[in-house]
Amino acid sequence: MEVQFTPELEAKLTHSAAQQGRNADELVRDVMSRYFEEEERGETLSHAQVGKRPAVNGSGTEAKRLSPEEWGTQFEEWADSFPDAPLIPDSALSRENLYPDR
Repeated sequence: MEVQFTPELEAKLTHSAAQQGRNADELVRDVMSRYFEEEERGETLSHAQVGKRPAVNGSGTEAKRLSPEEWGTQFEEWADSFPDAPLIPDSALSRENLYPDR
């Protein structure tokens, strides 16, 4: 199969592939393969996910993709794990207090 891209799209594809350390053919195969895998599961790729390599967790294995709800829950749990900090008064954020020598 041969696919024709506009010169602009081809340039973007080549640039993106080079940034990832691979050739354009490999990038297109990876993106299309992931697209159809997601489609089979009834999911769609977001713009940010297209052309990106899978996330890898600390053990070197592919990280599980979270739904927006799961991500939000885990983010809230992470944020709640920090100790409460005192509130900063509005006066501390004034220009005069942020830049005292100006």
